[in-house]
Amino acid sequence: MLSFDWLHMCATGEATPCVSVDQLAWIAIGIVFLVAALLLARRARDFSTATLSLMPAAIAINIAAGSLMYAVRLPLYLDSVGTVLVGVLAGPWAGAMTGILANFIWSFLPIPGGAGPVSAAFAPVAGVIGLMAGLWARSGILRLRAHDDRTTRNVAFATFAWGWLVVGGLLRLLFAPNGYFSIVDGSDPKLLGGANLTGLALADPGGLYLTWAIGAVIGAALGYVIYRRRLVSLLPVWFAGGVTGVVAAAMSAPIAAYVYGGVTGGGTDALVALFRSAGLSIFQASFAQGLTSDPLDKTISYTVVFIILAALPLTVKTLFPRGDRVVPPTT
Repeated sequence: MLSFDWLHMCATGEATPCVSVDQLAWIAIGIVFLVAALLLARRARDFSTATLSLMPAAIAINIAAGSLMYAVRLPLYLDSVGTVLVGVLAGPWAGAMTGILANFIWSFLPIPGGAGPVSAAFAPVAGVIGLMAGLWARSGILRLRAHDDRTTRNVAFATFAWGWLVVGGLLRLLFAPNGYFSIVDGSDPKLLGGANLTGLALADPGGLYLTWAIGAVIGAALGYVIYRRRLVSLLPVWFAGGVTGVVAAAMSAPIAAYVYGGVTGGGTDALVALFRSAGLSIFQASFAQGLTSDPLDKTISYTVVFIILAALPLTVKTLFPRGDRVVPPTT
């Protein structure tokens, strides 16, 4: 059953879900963006029977994955996989529409992250993510390619370094003495079911060495897989995901900080609190949280989409208006 209870302007001091003036402004931007994307998608011929069939499934994937992340309070979103998939196969404007519609529909569903204006206010960000996915695909970044051994080795080494830094840094952020788990003390029943995870915070220097050692092992494993399976096409995919994440973080920070005070109800709130405890302002903490979560989140999303595209038969890819841009070049 859809929830429309929040769909009214907030009265003075109202605590129930409602729409503030700031939220209304971002929702209005999302609506304008949606209409513009619709018109431009029709003009660019992004719509086809295949596109219209894929969009509902993509929206469902976004909402299901995003709601799950919201429910378990992990500092990730994973609500852009469907958006990126449509943007790549059907074009940037169809991708933008998918992202915006997913956020709007989510806001009316009585599920974690829904039944309120939070997801709707971030609809413009979702639209830009879909737009960028289509533009990245236009440049050929998500196209499968063959490379020589030297390129494969270089990409494998770069993957090891990237994996070491990202995984080690993320583990450090989670398990450090003053990290994410150190503030999950069970005082908030909505945060991971009220679980007390302070015991997972690792004392230094042992915790420092352990987290970076695990990061090195995982990075080496990723590099080995890249080298053995010659998955060198993933490097530009990761670059596209990382850049998209930085853009998403820059767009989301003002909304999170000035509209919601840095608190949106998801797992990223703990990261904002962590950065606030380090002396950052609300905006700085929101931006730092975005730079921590979004590049990794979008890199994961792009990787999932790349794997899906690699598994799709050629005949399925070419059903879509922009499917030829992910088809391996002929020799």
